[in-house]
Amino acid sequence: MEGSIRVLVVDDEPPLARLVAEYLPREDDRLTVETATDAHEGLDRLEQTTIDCVVSDYDMPGMDGIEFLETVRDANPTLPFILYTGKGSEEVAGDAISAGVTDYLQKETGTDQYTLLANRITNAVERTRAEQARDRHLAAIENATEGISILDADGRFVYVNETYADLYGYDTAELLGEHWELVYPDEEIPVAREQILPTVERERYWHGETTGLRADGSTFVEDHTLATTDDGELICVVSDISDRKAQASELHRLRERFERFADVVPNGFFLVSADYSETYFVNSGIEDIYGISAAEAAADPETWLRHVHPDDRTELRQSLRRQQCGSAEWPVEQTFRIQHPAHGLRWVLTRVQPIRDQTSAVVELAGVATDVTARKRREADLDAARERYESLFENNPLAIWEEDFSETKARLDDLRDEVEDVETYLLAHPDEFRQLLATVDVIDVNQNAVEYYGAESKQDLLDSLDRVFTEDAYEVLAAEFAAIANGDRRFRGDTVYRSFDGERHDEMLDLYVPESAAEDYSHVFITGTDITERKRKERELRRERDRLDEFAGFVSHDLRGPLSIASGYLELACTECESDALPAIGRALDRMDQLITDLLTLAREGETVGAVAPVSLCDLVPRCWQHVETAEARLVVESPPTVSADRSRLTTLLENLFRNAVEHGGTDVTITVGELVDGEGFYVADDGPGIPRADRSTVFEAGYSKHSDGTGLGLAIVEQIAEAHGWEVSVTESTHGGARFEVTGDDTGLETTTRNETRNTH
Repeated sequence: MEGSIRVLVVDDEPPLARLVAEYLPREDDRLTVETATDAHEGLDRLEQTTIDCVVSDYDMPGMDGIEFLETVRDANPTLPFILYTGKGSEEVAGDAISAGVTDYLQKETGTDQYTLLANRITNAVERTRAEQARDRHLAAIENATEGISILDADGRFVYVNETYADLYGYDTAELLGEHWELVYPDEEIPVAREQILPTVERERYWHGETTGLRADGSTFVEDHTLATTDDGELICVVSDISDRKAQASELHRLRERFERFADVVPNGFFLVSADYSETYFVNSGIEDIYGISAAEAAADPETWLRHVHPDDRTELRQSLRRQQCGSAEWPVEQTFRIQHPAHGLRWVLTRVQPIRDQTSAVVELAGVATDVTARKRREADLDAARERYESLFENNPLAIWEEDFSETKARLDDLRDEVEDVETYLLAHPDEFRQLLATVDVIDVNQNAVEYYGAESKQDLLDSLDRVFTEDAYEVLAAEFAAIANGDRRFRGDTVYRSFDGERHDEMLDLYVPESAAEDYSHVFITGTDITERKRKERELRRERDRLDEFAGFVSHDLRGPLSIASGYLELACTECESDALPAIGRALDRMDQLITDLLTLAREGETVGAVAPVSLCDLVPRCWQHVETAEARLVVESPPTVSADRSRLTTLLENLFRNAVEHGGTDVTITVGELVDGEGFYVADDGPGIPRADRSTVFEAGYSKHSDGTGLGLAIVEQIAEAHGWEVSVTESTHGGARFEVTGDDTGLETTTRNETRNTH
C-alpha cells in the first residue's frame, strides 16, 4: 500500500500488544503492526526488517523502555519512537525526552486511546519522512550550485567556478582572460551590449534569460543574473534552465490534467495561500460539499468559515492560526460540521499539506475535503449499539462470562487430529486438561456474575476462578471442549459450582460463539443459570415415580392374586349352588378388577412419553373404538387430523374418553371426533346429558364419577397423558348439549400435520 507504515509494538503483556495490533489498523489502514514481548526481541526485529515507528512500554523486565530507546537511538537517531506506558511520571517523561523520544503517551482505558496513538504514529512518521526528504533536497541543492564568474572592467574573466566552466564546456583555465563574448552567440552580443549592460551600469543589477554558447557550438537557455561591485567588476550567476523551461511546459500540461481530474472525483480539492488570504483553486467537489461556488470561495475566503457550524468555528480558527504561524504539525487533519445550504448539517474531514519553496518556506497549502457524514452516523450508531450491548451485558439477569478461546481452539484442533475421542482423552489426562484450561483468557464478566458467585468485585472473581469450580465441573468442561474441537458454536451442560461462601449449587452452562468469532473462537460467551431448585424438584419427582412404581407393583402382584382367587371360587360357587348374592359378588369383583386396571394406568401413564411420531386419527380412532364396550353407541369421525404423539399413550387417552362417554351418555350415545377449527388440536364430543358447569373444574380429579359402576379414574388418566405430551385438556358443552373434551397444544406440543375431510360412521 502506498504510504504504508510498519509499526513495532513492544510490550511484555501479549494480550495488550495484541489489542494494540488489533485496533491500530482499524484506525488507519496504512498501519501494519508487528509485536514483540521484550526489548531484546524488539532489537532483533529492528535488525531483521524495516520498521517505520516503534511503540514501546516502559516497565519491562530485563531492559526497560528508556534503555531500549537509548539502544535504538545509538543505531538510528531519527527512527520515530513513542513511549506508550501505563506508568506515567514526570521522571519517566524527563528521562524519555533526554533519551530522544519522539512522543510520550500514557495508557488509558477505553478505545479512544488507540485513535490518539494512531494519529501520533502517523504524524511522527510523516514528519520524519518529510524531514528526511527536505534534507535530501538541501543536499542536492548544495551539490548543484549555479555557475559563477567575475569579469573585469574590460569584460574579461578573472574568475570562474567549475560549474560555470562545465556549463559552457571548458576548463576553468581556458576561460580565464577570455572576453565574455566567447560564450554567447553572435546574434545575442548586440542585445547584451545595447540593453543588458546599460541596465547593469544604471541599476547595478539585471536578471533575465539569455542564450549561452558552448565550446562545441551548441546553445542553451540560461537563467542569468548580473550585478556590479564597488570595484567595477561584474559578477555573473548562470544556470542552465533548458530543462526547467521544458518542465514548466510539462507542469502546465499536468496542472490542466489535474484540474480536469479534480473535477470528476467525489473529494474536494483546494489550493490556497499560506495565510488563507487567497484561494487559488477549488474543484467542483468543494462546491458540492460546502454548497458554495468556486467564484464565491475565491472572492471571499471567509465564505468557507461562515458555513462552519458555530460550535466548531473557534477550534477551526485556532487550527488555521497554528498553520499560519508555523506551529502546526503537518499534515493537519480536522473534522468539523458545516451547514450546507441545501442538505443541512454535514460532517467534513479536511487534510491540509504545505507546499514549500526552495528555502523550505511554506508558500501554499493544498487540501482535500471529504464528506464523512455517513461515517459519522455509522460511528454514532456503533457507539449507541456498544452502549446497548454494555447495558445488556452488565444488567442481564444471567451470569455472563466473555472469554477468549483462540489459543484453546487451536490446541483442541491439534488434539482432535491426534485422538479419536477428545472428551475421554481429557478426562484420562488431568495434567494436560489443566494446562488446556489455563489457555482460556477471561476477557470480562458482568456484574450479575459477581453477585451470582458471591464475589466482592469483578476483579475478585477473576482472581479467584478456582474457587467457583468443583470437581464435578471437569466432566462438563471436557464435554464443552469436545464440542469446541468439533466446531460447535453452541453447547449446554449441567454442572455444580461453589459460591464464595462455600455453598454448592447446581448450574446449567450455555456456551455461544458469535458469527464474528466462528473462525478462531476469540470471543465466546458463557452463561450460568442456577438450576438448584429445578434439580431438587427433579429428584423429588424421581422419588415420587419410584414410589408410584412400588405402588403399581403392589397393586399388580399383591391385589390381583387374591382377586383372581376370589373370582375362581365365585365361578365354582355358581356351579354348585344358587343364590341371589352371587351376581352381586361378581359385579363387585369386576369393579375391583377395573379399579386395579385404572390405578395401574394412572400410576404409569404420567411418565414421560416415548418416541413421538405422526399418528393419523383417521386410522387410530376406529381401532380404539373396537377396544371399548360401546353397546349401541355410534362413532362419527369428522376431518380427523394427524398429530405428533406417542401412539400407545394416545390410544389409552382415546379409549378412556370413549368409555367415559358411554358410561355417562348411555348405550345409544353418539360420539364425534374431529379437528379443532384453529388446527391446534382435536375434540371428542357426545350428545349425552353433559357435565354440569359446576362440576367441570373437578372432572379430572381422581375418584370423580357420576356413574355407579365408574372408577372415577378415567379422566384423570386422560389429563396425565395429555400433560405428558405437553398438551392441555378441557371440558365444555357440545353442540348437542352433551360433553365436549378438547385437547390442545402449541406448535411444539400438539402439531396437526394433515387433514382428512372424510366422514366415517361406526
